[in-house]
Amino acid sequence: MGHLRTLKLVNFVVGAYTFVAGLLFLFMFVMPGLWAWWDGENEGLIFVIVGILAFLLVGGLGVAHVVVGYLVGSGRGRVAQSLLASMQLMSFPVGTAYAVYALYVCWVDADSTKRFDAVIKAKVT
Repeated sequence: MGHLRTLKLVNFVVGAYTFVAGLLFLFMFVMPGLWAWWDGENEGLIFVIVGILAFLLVGGLGVAHVVVGYLVGSGRGRVAQSLLASMQLMSFPVGTAYAVYALYVCWVDADSTKRFDAVIKAKVT
């Protein structure tokens, strides 16, 4: 089951990268927004709200990658992995390589498809 373990680790890496990108959005929008608000400009609060919402969206996507990584490692979550992979297809070249590999593991690789199609599943670890 080497491909499933590898895909699990790749999901963890993509999840961490995406979460850090969400933190970058949070920092780059919230800090200037707070400085503007501190100087008396009420429009700064819009930047704070946008930064928090962007962090929740992008950071949540990172958390979803980690959760799906745990599921894929135990032979579950094929559809969720396919959805996350299809979202990454346009992120050329790294996201495209990740998406093609994830779709290959989920739908083409014989050992992985046997594990996904099994009735009795292993524990999620």
